[in-house]
Parts: sequence; structure tokens; C-alpha cells
Amino acid sequence: MNQPLTTLAIMFGSLTIGYAYQVSFRRARPEAEHKVPRLAAAVQRLVVTVISPLTLLNAFWVLSVSGGTMVLFPLVGALSHVVGGASAIAASRLLGLDRKSTGSMLTCGAFTNLGSIGGLVSFIFLGEAGYALAALFRMFEPVLYFLVGFPMAKTYAQEASDDNRLRLDLRAIVRDRLILLPILGIAAGVVLNSSGLIRPPAVGVANSYLILASTVGMLFAVGLNMRPAAARGYMCESAAIAGIKYVVLPATLTLVALLLGYGRLEGGLPLRVVITMSAMPVAFNSLVPPSLYGLNKDLANSAWLVSMALLVVVLPLLSLVRMI
Repeated sequence: MNQPLTTLAIMFGSLTIGYAYQVSFRRARPEAEHKVPRLAAAVQRLVVTVISPLTLLNAFWVLSVSGGTMVLFPLVGALSHVVGGASAIAASRLLGLDRKSTGSMLTCGAFTNLGSIGGLVSFIFLGEAGYALAALFRMFEPVLYFLVGFPMAKTYAQEASDDNRLRLDLRAIVRDRLILLPILGIAAGVVLNSSGLIRPPAVGVANSYLILASTVGMLFAVGLNMRPAAARGYMCESAAIAGIKYVVLPATLTLVALLLGYGRLEGGLPLRVVITMSAMPVAFNSLVPPSLYGLNKDLANSAWLVSMALLVVVLPLLSLVRMI
């Protein structure tokens, strides 16, 4: 349990340090408070364009998928992003939100914290076997984030065209380093995986530190942008996202897992992992497009805060999943 507890301490410590720095800076230099969001954006860009491509390369280099019906397991994970994103857009229309708010709702609905929190909870509640299945569950996560999620979020930062539709500009995607570099990292990892070249142990050790640096950097940047008081202005939007994360996704994915027979495989472990991973909060990465593309940052931060706070209720319920 030492490692999970250390991980939790690092996560909340990084968030607290970022928020404390923001508060102290604004009080000491109120005339220069505009520099705080710039620092947050700079940290996020560093993580997304430098650290993330390296961690993705290393992760895909050694990724392996077993045969049988478990081949479909990553597709269930991919479905969580699709259902979450579609539900968020539908909720935005019901709430009558503008484009920039809808873009933030999209990222909050589609991006779920399957790594830092989902993997950690799976390990604590379901052991190493559960942690391994959690990694398989999120196999397509980076591809969907950077190839689909980021470009779609960017379109919501643009003005609507005459026919009120926006199309993805592939040339703009290729020119956007925030999207291109992580995808190149994934591609390089797949090539190395297919080549049969064995990854040196030292690279694996280095990757663990890079993953830690990525988590610390993202949470520090979140702390820099975090404004708890702003959450009161977006309670309806935050409640909608919480409903998607903790009701719609668990219900949908659990049904899919049951239909695929995961309750009968490996003592029901795949089903328990799906239930656990389907009930995770808004991802750190959901705050990156609103910050970098000029979407509604307060809405995104509010939805993230509310979904994280609800873990106090959700985690005890998820601990009961072990009994299934």
C-alpha cells in the first residue's frame, strides 16, 4: 500500500502547490496576475509536446494484447470516451450552452482519468491483475485524445461557419504540435513494438520517472488555473458531467461487459475492472484544450473539481465491486 499512498500524496501535493503558488502570486503581484495562466499553459505544452510523446512511445513499445474475447477489452475502453463525449454534447444542447462552453463540456465528458486514478484504484481494490487489465482498458485512450478529442475541441474555439457546421481541418491538425507530437510518439512505439526490438530495462525505469513528471506537471498546471469559487457559477454543467461520469458511463459499460460475458471470465475480474474504470472522474487532460484553445476554462475546472470531490462517495461504493 505504500506505493499507492505515495502516488496519492504526489497527486494532491502537486495540485496544492500549484494552487498555493497561484494564490500567493496573485496577492503579491496583482498587476501581473495574467502571467499565471501563461505559466500554466507553458507547463501543459511542455508535458503534451515533450514528456507525453516519450511516455507514449515507451508504453506502446512493450504493449501486448492477449488473444480470445479479451481482444475486445480495449474497445470497451474506447467506447467510454465516445459515449462520454456524445453525452456531454447532448447535455450542452439541453443546457443551451455556447460553442466555447460546449467544447469544454466535450473534453470533460470524453476525457476520463483512467491512468493516474483509474489505474491506482484498480490496483488498490483489484490487485496487480486488475491493474494490468486497467492498462489494457485504456489502450486506445491516447489515440482518441490526440487524434480525435483535441482536434474536435479546437473546432469549438472557432466561429461557426455559414451553414453552422465545422469540419476538421487536417492541415491544421498536422501543424498543431499539441496533436501531432503525441501521435508521432504512439506511431514510433508501434513501429518499435512490431520490429521485435527489446526495450532496454533502463528505458523502462526512465519512463516511470517521465510518467511521474507528467502527472506532477499536469496537476501543478491544474492548480495554477483552479478557482474553486468559480464552481458555483457552473453547478448545472458540473452536475451534468458528474451524471455522465458516475451514472451514464457505469450503466452503459457494465451492460456491454455483461453482454460480452466478462462476468464469467477470470472469476469476473474483467467485469470488475470495467465497472471500476467506468466510474472515474474528469481527466487532467480535459483541462488542457480549454486552456490552450481559449475554451471555457472555468466550466472545465468546475466540472473537474466536482467530479474529483464526488470520489469521496464513489470510492467506497467501488470498494464493494470486489465482492461481485
